[in-house]
Amino acid sequence: MLEKLNNNHLVEYLAKIEPKVSGDTTLDLFMNQQRQPKISSDNLGIKLFEHFYDIKNMMLSYDHRSKEMINTLKFLLGDDKIISKNFISNIILFLPFLRRKNICVDHNNPHYILEQIVVKYKPPAFLYSVWDQPLDVRNVKWLIWFVCLSQGASLKKVSKLFNWSYPVKLQKHLYHVPAHYDTYYGVLFAWIMYKSGSIRDATLIVDYPFFSHGIDLTEPKENDTFISYWHSFINWLLKQSSKLTDAELYSLLHFSEIIYKNESQVSRGNITWKGRSAKKMIEEYQRLLMNCDYKHPYLHWEKRFKSWFTETNDGDVWSIEEIDSSLQLKEEGEIMQHCVFDHLNEVLNDQISVFSLTRNKVKQITISYSLDHFDILQIRGKRNRAPNKKEKQIIGLWLEQLNSN
Repeated sequence: MLEKLNNNHLVEYLAKIEPKVSGDTTLDLFMNQQRQPKISSDNLGIKLFEHFYDIKNMMLSYDHRSKEMINTLKFLLGDDKIISKNFISNIILFLPFLRRKNICVDHNNPHYILEQIVVKYKPPAFLYSVWDQPLDVRNVKWLIWFVCLSQGASLKKVSKLFNWSYPVKLQKHLYHVPAHYDTYYGVLFAWIMYKSGSIRDATLIVDYPFFSHGIDLTEPKENDTFISYWHSFINWLLKQSSKLTDAELYSLLHFSEIIYKNESQVSRGNITWKGRSAKKMIEEYQRLLMNCDYKHPYLHWEKRFKSWFTETNDGDVWSIEEIDSSLQLKEEGEIMQHCVFDHLNEVLNDQISVFSLTRNKVKQITISYSLDHFDILQIRGKRNRAPNKKEKQIIGLWLEQLNSN
């Protein structure tokens, strides 16, 4: 394994392959980068803007590049577990913005390559993952953000060049985003905090698919009814949130989704939350759950499995109970803050059964069990967390007895 890598190594290998890229060669890009003076932070935005169009052209012909080139780079970079094909592709595309030629291997730091050749100032932790994303125009934006933030450029000025929506105070909130978030969800998390939301608010909203999936607020969209509704409702919700519990906040998110989906396409643009009381909206939501579902009436079905319980050595009483009504299924999703209710039709069609695992009468895990294959399909805790070791053991005991019957 090589302990150092420099541009001369890459030039030597790439010269043998010399893949054509939009009338230029990757070799030329390396050579040009070596001859060019360092790019100042003041000029970085303009240089990135100019480079963006070259990147788009490169993408059109990228699939025709030699696999041998990628394999050679992976060998030079030294560790397949850290370096991915996507990572190498993205590095190649941003060659003019590398800060140094040599790489010293540091296996204690998963980001050692980026921090040595790209980073001057620490960028938001969640943006590191974009370098391992597939070569795609949509990811170029986040790569540009990473380069700007890590090399001292003004992201607000760069956003004006690219016509992105970027509030000036958004940047400081990007650094509060948990590292595990995907870039789109991470930016949305920061945006909610920019709107005066707390970390709790941002976490709950981003974890709610209807208000987070596929939403990119940095792209201006004229006459987008849903985005207008998103801003209207979220602004209202954040003003109320300090007085709400997690369960109440989740209830309002779900009720807001119901209201939007049950309006016609034309009427959705007229929905307003201004002047509404959070307390009254929660009461109305609870009445809706008690009386009828927004898609289904109150439904009940016969249990297919007996209730099960066990007591562990530490005195905890664990039980697993099959859910046998649409109301119970709805409440399970509300309390556990996940989308189990979306599987109601599968339950009614005898495809699955849904169970609730409790410890000392407190819900811990929701279990989806296949009636076709007689096996567990999914196990999820609150907000879709994975089960811990103890919970897995309890479910294993229950499953053994279930299968023996």
